[in-house]
Amino acid sequence: MPVELQEFIDYIERPDKKKYSDKRIEELSKRVEKVQNNQEVEVMYMTLMEKMQETYEDGREEGHILAKLEDIINMHQCDIYADVVSKVTGYDETLIEKAFELIDEEKINNAEDLFEQLKKYNLM
Repeated sequence: MPVELQEFIDYIERPDKKKYSDKRIEELSKRVEKVQNNQEVEVMYMTLMEKMQETYEDGREEGHILAKLEDIINMHQCDIYADVVSKVTGYDETLIEKAFELIDEEKINNAEDLFEQLKKYNLM
């Protein structure tokens, strides 16, 4: 293995080492240290991490909603009454009745479309 490659691998494994014979690795080390010590970069990194966490949580929440809406569609197809569906899903009976109406009138058969339609009525 070339010495430069081995030194790069060593840098990746132990970036705290300060001296490198390869100038490119030395420069990389200095740039990384400069970025690590930059407050602006730290703030940007933390902001990005917060946004990523929010996006993850929003996606998870939307996934739970879509699963419940899929259940609503399936229960409606099985002729289960709105009050029962409300108890099972935890959604208000008004929302369930509107969902049933949309399923029948708009021929909605998937959770994503139902979600979009219910948003139009400010029910989501």
